[in-house]
Amino acid sequence: MDSRITLQLLQNKDKHTKFIEEIRTKIQEMEQREWRVEFRWIKARAGHRGNEMADQQAKEAARNKNIEECYIRIPKRVMMSEEKEQSVKWWQREWTEIRRSNNKSILSQNLG
Repeated sequence: MDSRITLQLLQNKDKHTKFIEEIRTKIQEMEQREWRVEFRWIKARAGHRGNEMADQQAKEAARNKNIEECYIRIPKRVMMSEEKEQSVKWWQREWTEIRRSNNKSILSQNLG
């Protein structure tokens, strides 16, 4: 969570804003389903992949008026596997582009 204020409000049992109460209600519902809920503050825009993904999803959700709430449990191993796969694909695209750029440069130098 990159909002220190929200985290502090959640920890302060004397604060009862509508937003904070909605979060607390969701936490209770999740814990009743035996979910383990934990909040930690992390610095925003510091390259934390999970935080960047959460920011992107929050922006998409804010734009989508018809989105339904969904609390699907995804096993950590699945997330790690997907992250690894995406990283390898990204690396391969970058590598291919670099090689393509280098080959064009070498070709133009040899022809020039």
